[in-house]
Amino acid sequence: MTLKRLISLITAIALLLCSFAATAEEEAPIVFDVTDFISSLSDLDLTPHKGKVITLFFYDSNTPECLNTLPVWKAVHDTFDPLTVEIILVHAWDGEGQEESDALKERFQLEGMSIYEDKNCVLCTSLGINEYPNTLFLDPHGTPASGYNGQMGHTTITEYLKSLGAQTVIDPQASAIQ
Repeated sequence: MTLKRLISLITAIALLLCSFAATAEEEAPIVFDVTDFISSLSDLDLTPHKGKVITLFFYDSNTPECLNTLPVWKAVHDTFDPLTVEIILVHAWDGEGQEESDALKERFQLEGMSIYEDKNCVLCTSLGINEYPNTLFLDPHGTPASGYNGQMGHTTITEYLKSLGAQTVIDPQASAIQ
């Protein structure tokens, strides 16, 4: 994607958002689904996850804060019902390769999680992400709900995901006791 096309897309999105100015009589929230836009920037296809809360966690393997946060994201992943939330780890390859990625998967037991290998940082660069860790939250409509640059704790992430409608996994032993 050329810089001129990217600027044109961003301008079109800004104009589209400005054209939805709400009046006092309108109570409905503005819904702007960016899943197709993100999919157009790379081969990361978010469309199968429409209707879920989608979290994109951008990281690299050279930043200690990223490595410290990966176990938190694994725990969050294991906390939520996969029918209501999709957590995608976006591994920014900045001079890295498949060997580093495989080592991280094994070290942090990330098998079973969605991991997108952003080779040459195409997606990160297209979205203007140049610091890691970085997180983008999309609500079930695909609308950006929030973003955060830096480390986040388990409680902060889980409470925020719940506020967006994500459901936790029900522990069968806990429900049998009740």
